[in-house]
Amino acid sequence: MTMKTVVITGASSLLGKTLVEIFTADPEWKTIGLAFSRAETENTGLIKCDLADESWVRRIFQQYKPDVVIHWYI
Repeated sequence: MTMKTVVITGASSLLGKTLVEIFTADPEWKTIGLAFSRAETENTGLIKCDLADESWVRRIFQQYKPDVVIHWYI
C-alpha cells in the first residue's frame, strides 16, 4: 500500500479540524494541516503557513509533495 499525502489549508477551523481527524484516522494518508495565526498560539500540531506568501507555499509543496490539496477558506 502506497501512502498518499493530503495538505489541508485552514486546518485550525471547525471544518479543517474535522478533515484532519478524518484523514489522520485513515492509515493510507499522511495528513499535513496548515494554519496561520492559530498554528502558533495553540498546541495544535499544525504547520504555520501564510498562503499569501508564495515562498512559504512553495516550501510546503516541495517538502511534502502532496497528492491532494484541500483548500478551505472563509
